[in-house]
Amino acid sequence: VLGLYAGEVADSLPKRTVIAGAYALAAGACFLIPTIFGTEIGPLVALVFLVSAFGQLAAPAENSVVPLVASERQVASATSMLGLASSLGTGFGMALLAPMLLKLTSVRVVLYASGLLLVVAATRVLHIYTKRDIGAGVVRPNRRTYGDTFTWLFAHPSIATMVGVSVLVGVANVFMAALAPVYVRDVLDSDPAD
Repeated sequence: VLGLYAGEVADSLPKRTVIAGAYALAAGACFLIPTIFGTEIGPLVALVFLVSAFGQLAAPAENSVVPLVASERQVASATSMLGLASSLGTGFGMALLAPMLLKLTSVRVVLYASGLLLVVAATRVLHIYTKRDIGAGVVRPNRRTYGDTFTWLFAHPSIATMVGVSVLVGVANVFMAALAPVYVRDVLDSDPAD
């Protein structure tokens, strides 16, 4: 639901601003929600929703910043490296860092550590400068509606299939990541942090 508008925001503002802003907002949520509302299931679901929503804002900007920092010949390699780094970071965080912190401390500390990492990422993004984007004006994209988007997708079934499959895989991945600790605890009768 938010993806179309997130893409418009990413296209209409400087990429650094969009990415750093999304990371900073997600970091703020990681600090504020556990502090104000605690770490019960309701606040954690709200936190996951907000971080995912801010991620939808950052993702189009992250993908579109690659041509700004890579030459035309390096775009595919740079995009692949971005995906690899993202996967390695996610794997390291979910498989090692979060469980270790959870075992040694508490859920609140894990969320604060996530917020701190997002703050570091936001500050690093602000230091990306290229010759191509210095002095560039703000580009205002043509406003599209959901109807326009779906009409275009239906006219291009191969692209619609790719988008549909990626959405399903993304949602399935979120569910699997959320349910894996429950499976380990309830079915395997083990501590998920182990």
